[in-house]
Amino acid sequence: MKTTFTFILTFLATINLFSQITIQRVNFKPNNISTYFQNTGIFNQNSTISSAGFEWPAGSQKFAVFTSGVSMACKISDNLAFVSASYRGEFAPGTFVNGNFITNPNFKIYSVKSFDNCSNNPDYANWGLMVPYGAPYKDVNQNGQYDCGIDIPGYPNASQTIFMCLGDGDLSQKSTGEGFSGGVFSPLLKVQAAITAWGYDNPGFENVQFVKYHITNKNNRVWNGFHLGLMVDADIGDAVDDRSGCDTTKDLGFVYNGSNVDLDYGANPPAVGFLVLRSPFMLKNGIADSLGMSSFATLRCGSCAGPVVCNSSNNTPNNAYNLMRGFKNDGTPILNPTVINGTRKTKYCFSGDPESSSGWNETVGFIRNCEGDTSMTAITQILPGNRRFLLNSGDDSLSINPGQSFEFVFAQYIERGISNLNSVTRLKNKVSAIKTYYNYVSGSVNISALGDLTPQNYELFQNYPNPFNPETKIKFDISKTGSVSLEIYDITGKLIERLANKNLSPGSYEYIFNGSALSSGIYYYKLSANNFSQTKKMLLLK
Repeated sequence: MKTTFTFILTFLATINLFSQITIQRVNFKPNNISTYFQNTGIFNQNSTISSAGFEWPAGSQKFAVFTSGVSMACKISDNLAFVSASYRGEFAPGTFVNGNFITNPNFKIYSVKSFDNCSNNPDYANWGLMVPYGAPYKDVNQNGQYDCGIDIPGYPNASQTIFMCLGDGDLSQKSTGEGFSGGVFSPLLKVQAAITAWGYDNPGFENVQFVKYHITNKNNRVWNGFHLGLMVDADIGDAVDDRSGCDTTKDLGFVYNGSNVDLDYGANPPAVGFLVLRSPFMLKNGIADSLGMSSFATLRCGSCAGPVVCNSSNNTPNNAYNLMRGFKNDGTPILNPTVINGTRKTKYCFSGDPESSSGWNETVGFIRNCEGDTSMTAITQILPGNRRFLLNSGDDSLSINPGQSFEFVFAQYIERGISNLNSVTRLKNKVSAIKTYYNYVSGSVNISALGDLTPQNYELFQNYPNPFNPETKIKFDISKTGSVSLEIYDITGKLIERLANKNLSPGSYEYIFNGSALSSGIYYYKLSANNFSQTKKMLLLK
């Protein structure tokens, strides 16, 4: 764990003495992970006592993450708009109406648990106040509104769900000392971030938490070159003996202990991972292409020796934007030292596998190039230490129009193996199960709106990719409000899975189907809506 002295220095540097909002933080403890979410956009930090917040196992007083947050940046009329969240957070409870930021006591963090009801939890009773902003609930009587005592707030079968609606319109929250960056007062993104976190306590998923950002452009101007960055200061017990890495094939970022013994966790310490489940998308040849983890950077601690020069956790907004775009903070490309023939330029730091020692791992070292230099070949060795990473999703060509929404969903989870390196392998081995659980159990969270245009007709598109293994995207258009059913059948006509059965408004939608639990073969997917029905064939090859 970080020393109190080190954190106090950091915390004092990030405080904005002119803040107008009342800080609210909620303990999120749906399972064996106990952590905190705050209404300024940060999570995994207990700022009440200036301490790390991601405790595992719950009640053990052992911590794996010190703080986290999702920052967002884009260009508006060639000017950088930026809202930061890492150690303090520049968000505030509220939203934008006609371009003006509004807030009231209803914009708070709502928390419901599986055994709550209308009488014992005001958040349960008042959940409907946030339904217009995206608070999830099970519409039992299918009347399109939240009725306490009939409908069920939160995600199906979750042991706890929390929800908050935040924006970047409170200028008192802006601070150049936020941590990762900050202090951009104009232009504002004018973003509405509807944030939901939920988790399950059933066996196999007691060490997993899900977090969804439903992001809406409430500006009257386009967001160009949009990027978001999930900043994680992960301390596996003792803060100064860690290493970091990513898996580009799984959209996974992780931190693990640099040795097999940690001062807090002892032998065989765990590893913590952040897995992208849904991300911004771009239309390519008419197909919605999810960007996933578009880049990954290991950041240099501002007060300690760090792994990568030109990658700092303390940045100007332009520096931070470069890091979110997949470069070093001065715009220099990252170089992969393991590449001998071919381009060494990469947007992913330490993308190898630690346990097998394959690819580029921290133990290989890094190239200390800056100022645009791509000719350096000398490799500098690095020791385990304080690790902070930035997992990004975005593209310089990504434009978000006024009123357009998209989702960024990830799982934060922890695994412990038979060694520090095997803990990373266990993280990777858990990916398929987490994706399957997210897709099948979370129900309606899988249907994602793809824009704000109303289609003229019903249409079911061919899945992509096809053949697929194990995931494919199913896109469809709905022209009228009504009940929509999306189902999967095997070659004999047997119903395998009902992916959706709910009321949807007119729009274009996408479902990411995961066939991990199925064997190779031909399957059919069928869309039914009002008097429309269409079926298409897809091929699963494993």
